[in-house]
Amino acid sequence: MRIYYLISILFAAFLFVGCGNDEELARQESAGEDSRLIRLSGSGVEAILDTRAASDFPNGQQIGVVAAEYNNGNTPDWTGYTDIQNALAVTNAEENGTFYFHLSPVQYWPFDGSELVFLGYSPRANGTSVTLESSFTALDIQLVEDMQDVLYASNNNVAATSPYSKTDSIVDLGEFQHVLSQVTLEVVAGTPMNPAIRLDSLIVETTRTTATLDLINGDLAIDPPAGETVRYELVTTSTAFHTAPYSKDILMFAGNELYTRVYVRFSDGPFFVRGWYNVSDFVNIETDANDLVFRRAENTTLRFTVVSTPVDQPETAIHLQGQLTDWNQRQDLTVTIQ
Repeated sequence: MRIYYLISILFAAFLFVGCGNDEELARQESAGEDSRLIRLSGSGVEAILDTRAASDFPNGQQIGVVAAEYNNGNTPDWTGYTDIQNALAVTNAEENGTFYFHLSPVQYWPFDGSELVFLGYSPRANGTSVTLESSFTALDIQLVEDMQDVLYASNNNVAATSPYSKTDSIVDLGEFQHVLSQVTLEVVAGTPMNPAIRLDSLIVETTRTTATLDLINGDLAIDPPAGETVRYELVTTSTAFHTAPYSKDILMFAGNELYTRVYVRFSDGPFFVRGWYNVSDFVNIETDANDLVFRRAENTTLRFTVVSTPVDQPETAIHLQGQLTDWNQRQDLTVTIQ
């Protein structure tokens, strides 16, 4: 008998605590040393963690930044300030939940004292999975197998009315917020289970693969399926999981449970079991309904717990059930194969 669980956990954030030298640098910069430099900061990544480390910030500790000249509270021309357009900024310190970023290469405030406004996002647009539109106010997102964690800065929505100049010690970008939904695939050994059983293949496929993120208000417009499939080939060779469970995180769009299926293949010597399962087929054991959803900035864990069954077991039906819980443990869904 093989049991599959879907359990939702908090979409864990990636946050940082920099080394002593970096923290000292951040304090020196915030104190105003070399006030010509443009300095950036942002708060935690939508997470509740007791400790933070700068090295844990997503996407290689990098963000993208766009700047524009302040337009007296009116919509600025985000394409007009050519010095900072999809500019790279890297975290160099964290202190009390605030992360400090430096532009690379360094950028300086306008010498004439002009005020600037800023948009922040991560990862920096790469032209493939994340592309900055020509307006510089939206990201086109294409799911890929090794998808990065897409985020936008919460202060983007007030950027047009929040100017900064060389008299300011630092630019506050706000909180970086997750755009995608995280799905964790786990395979664990149940009791009893023949230790010879191996996981041969684990594949996730989804057909809703593109979307556009409005950087100003954070709205995500997800495109309908267009015949294209993104395949996450997580396991391709025989993998033991008897003593060490298998686990892998992937990222996709909220609502993709309707367009996603999972393939698994287990073997025990010459014998094997395999099959495709639509995520939308899982039943919530609290509501007895097919109401599982992938939500933005939340994590859903799909756990396959494998249990050995006698060969003369007459029951061979596939049963699907699950449970919907809160933010930290949002879904608990079960598929049983005998």
